[in-house]
Amino acid sequence: MRFSADNGATWRSISAGLAVHHAPVMDIVVDPVDPKRVYVATFGAGVWLYDWGNKLPACVP
Repeated sequence: MRFSADNGATWRSISAGLAVHHAPVMDIVVDPVDPKRVYVATFGAGVWLYDWGNKLPACVP
């Protein structure tokens, strides 16, 4: 899973080194109550939860 905080100019992986990195992703959902949590549903590797914690990436408008 990759994200961009600068409107797509650069991208960073948040799943590199994890088993989910090689699994086909079926769906991605940002928790509507707690947006620092991202759920990723995979094909064959279950559901993965990523929690940004207190350091959400700064986004450039």
